[in-house]
Amino acid sequence: MNFSRIVLACSLLAFACRPASHAEPSRERQEVSDRLEDATRLLKDVGKKVPGGVARDAVCAVILPNVVRGGLILGARHGHGFAVCEVDEGVSAPAPVILTGGTAGFQLGVESADVLMLITNDDGRSALMRGHFEIGADVSAAAGPVGTGTERATDTKFRAPVITYTRSSGLFAGAVVSGVVLEQDREATRALYGKDEDMRSILAGKVATPPLAKDFMDAIEAAINAASGR
Repeated sequence: MNFSRIVLACSLLAFACRPASHAEPSRERQEVSDRLEDATRLLKDVGKKVPGGVARDAVCAVILPNVVRGGLILGARHGHGFAVCEVDEGVSAPAPVILTGGTAGFQLGVESADVLMLITNDDGRSALMRGHFEIGADVSAAAGPVGTGTERATDTKFRAPVITYTRSSGLFAGAVVSGVVLEQDREATRALYGKDEDMRSILAGKVATPPLAKDFMDAIEAAINAASGR
């Protein structure tokens, strides 16, 4: 083999063995990245609107940007987001989740709404960690109070395991959400972590936060600091 052929062979080999990091991101990973950006923006926009007393007592949070609900099919909803829980070291890595189902009574048409759920006790945390539960059947939910001094105005020593808020057309308010199922998004989990990870392991703090979720976790930390007055 002459010198030119050796050079060509080496070049082809180097091209074939490029690190995977140079490859185009998968569609699933790009979708997860976009959802993380949306969830980060939602946290920054509404984090300070949740009363401090409510935010401080939350043990887990579920952030669901751009949940679509179609009133023509009895208010059916569908959305993707992320859950995090309080752990000894601070906050767990984010667990991708899907919200499906709905209840009657919404206006006709299709509307996009942001949903924030705060889990307030061990019953709610256990249900979330199972990776599949229905709000209204497995655990109850209540509309969250909004504004200073309103922590005591509704279910406030948190008899309800889930406190819910929505934001639609710029309006942020407590909202009753029932008849919806929240479960682990397995496809998004594989895209985010590169393999299957169990929901319980993620939310228990046994899985490291991937670099893709850094900005989202920074927003979580900022929301916690704001609630704590730091």
